[in-house]
Amino acid sequence: NFWKKNQKTLKNKIDDFSVLPNGQLLIPKPYSHFYIYPSISESFDNKIYDKSDKNTPVDINDIIYRNGKTFLASRTRGLFILEDNKIVSLASNTNFKEKRVIDLAINEAGQIFIANNNGTIFKAETNKDFKITDTISKNNICGNTILFMECYKDLLLVGTNEGLNVVQNNKIQFLNNYDGLQNRNFNTSIIYNDTLFIGTTNGLYSI
Repeated sequence: NFWKKNQKTLKNKIDDFSVLPNGQLLIPKPYSHFYIYPSISESFDNKIYDKSDKNTPVDINDIIYRNGKTFLASRTRGLFILEDNKIVSLASNTNFKEKRVIDLAINEAGQIFIANNNGTIFKAETNKDFKITDTISKNNICGNTILFMECYKDLLLVGTNEGLNVVQNNKIQFLNNYDGLQNRNFNTSIIYNDTLFIGTTNGLYSI
């Protein structure tokens, strides 16, 4: 059993983990190191990235995968790219200096949306080199705090403390309590079978 074999390493709190398409297991421990295991069934040859290294992501909020690249959002160190077991900090090595990244979403074209803690959303191309191509100002988003982002076809869905922003071609439609979203304490979200499910502190919405 993987977890029994690794009790000493993983004995502290784990908020999140991710299994990549290649079978690797990523475990970012809160306020600590970043671990990569070759698979969930193996306990040997795990790689530990020390939190003192500026290229190590800590305080991970979100993890997404696209074409061999894994993007990691850190709320204290910005955006990181993991590729071929090498981690690169964009804040330290590129012109994208955002340090407080709280959420990520990716569309069918491979474009990534990156939200910071101030409510600004950046759109980036990732198929070749990382490049910011557009920005959605926090002034255009209804709500002070971004709680989730999802992509569906050509839509970007942004949940905030005020409701749901539906972004399409630089136009934004806003849904709130007048549209049936009485509870805006959003906890989680997922798109399944063309339906957006939003988990709240008082039940589940489907849109």
